Amino acid sequence: TPQGTTLTSGLTQTTLTANVWQNGALLADSFFTGATCRWRKFNKSGVLDSTWGSSGIKTGRSITVTRAEVSVAATFTVEIEK
Repeated sequence: TPQGTTLTSGLTQTTLTANVWQNGALLADSFFTGATCRWRKFNKSGVLDSTWGSSGIKTGRSITVTRAEVSVAATFTVEIEK
C-alpha cells in the first residue's frame, strides 16, 4: 500500500495490492492473468467481518479500503488462486 498502513484524518483511503515474489524476485504482472485474489477483513479481535464485501470477501488484485470500513484496527488477508 503506497499510501501507508494507517488511516488518519488526512488519509481517508488506501489501496491494497497483491504482489508475489519467488526466490526473492517480484513476479511480473502477467502472473495474475487468470488468477483470482480474494481479500478478507478481520476486526481488531481477529474475527472475520462477514458483512464486508460479498459475504466477507472482496476480489481483485487491488482493492481500496476507506476509513469508514475500519473501526479502530483491521487486518486484511489475500488468497490467490491460479
